[in-house]
Amino acid sequence: MNAPAVIIVGGGPAGLTAAAQLARTRRVLVLEREVGAGGIPRHSDHLGYGLRDRHRFLSGPAYARALAAAARGAGAELRTEAMATGWTADGGLAVTSPAGREELSA
Repeated sequence: MNAPAVIIVGGGPAGLTAAAQLARTRRVLVLEREVGAGGIPRHSDHLGYGLRDRHRFLSGPAYARALAAAARGAGAELRTEAMATGWTADGGLAVTSPAGREELSA
């Protein structure tokens, strides 16, 4: 597997929006520590999300799903249950997930 050009730590609205834009021209990996991407909106089951960028009212979970789908659709890889836990000696990123510890670089 080729190393990603960009690693985004955090799969909330900002990270997913950045991933959707960047993945159009380069390989992007998004690391999200929770079981699903989307950040706080995933837990906010009320309307009020999406008006500015999606031009319609969405519930928080629907907004989170739309952002994740846009990032994936642009070609970004979303890896959930993966947490950046530090830097490696050579400037890489230490990541811990249920699969164990690994070192990534971009």
